[in-house]
Amino acid sequence: MCRMDRDVLRDLTNLMDHYCTDCFILKCNRTEVGKRPALKYCNKLCVVGEWLQERGKLL
Repeated sequence: MCRMDRDVLRDLTNLMDHYCTDCFILKCNRTEVGKRPALKYCNKLCVVGEWLQERGKLL
């Protein structure tokens, strides 16, 4: 694994740890509509999900 990939993975992990761990919307969606729709919300509508996708494209 090259150094750039490690940096990108570190950034992704930091973003998720900082924003997604205590996300109230994610927790509510998981209990009300299930895990898959909750993650779909994160990937499509959440700003943090968009950031994660953009950083993930660098891998």
